[in-house]
Amino acid sequence: ELNSAINVVSKKLDNYSLNEATKEIYDFFWHVFCDWYIEIVKDNFNIGKAKVLIYVLLNSIKLLHPLMPFITEEILSVITEHTGLSLDKAMVKAAWPKEYKLKTKGREVVSLINTIRNLRNIKADLGLGQKKVKLEVRLGRENKKFWEENITWIKRLTLSESISFVKELKRVLYESEGLALNLDIESADLSTFLTSLDKKVNNLDNVLKKASEKLKNAGFLERASPDIVDREKRKFEDISANLSRLRELKDVFK
Repeated sequence: ELNSAINVVSKKLDNYSLNEATKEIYDFFWHVFCDWYIEIVKDNFNIGKAKVLIYVLLNSIKLLHPLMPFITEEILSVITEHTGLSLDKAMVKAAWPKEYKLKTKGREVVSLINTIRNLRNIKADLGLGQKKVKLEVRLGRENKKFWEENITWIKRLTLSESISFVKELKRVLYESEGLALNLDIESADLSTFLTSLDKKVNNLDNVLKKASEKLKNAGFLERASPDIVDREKRKFEDISANLSRLRELKDVFK
């Protein structure tokens, strides 16, 4: 992900697309590095993981330096002071980041992160939120070893009370790339979850109808700028996608 950010940001800055370069840096640093990698490496932390953290942090602030020079210089001095590492004396004189040659593309990690995101959405849809649940997982042979090796942080980031690897699932709440998931909530009153789903489906359905009426309004389409019309269309598409997802989830419990 850092390699990708270096590649994209370099091209955007070369083309003076400052807004797009800023967004790319933000998305990588906040949504990949902070949201995921820092959370993942908290378990069994060691010097190797510390080196990766420092490496990614340094390259991130190098990418950010043309846009926020004073803050990045200060961060460099703080890193130097607290780590004792022999680093560039000034960010302004540092070499621009280069892509690091890797033997793997991390496909398994990316797939797992998408799985965790979807699982969190499902829990939220069912009204489970931050509650710990028992997770049942059906895996292909190629995925099982990876899950077993990373079970500690998977369990923590999915907020699972336990994770069981099974051959058969009573129901499939999520399925992707050789894995399928179910939440063991048999001891709970399923009507509670279905009521929560019904409420969310009805609310989204009403919002979608209003968005649809707005896009069919000739007066709105004539007066509104193209940017606003595009924004309303994207809003309509997002709501439609969420509504379809919730209805599919409801069907699983029938």
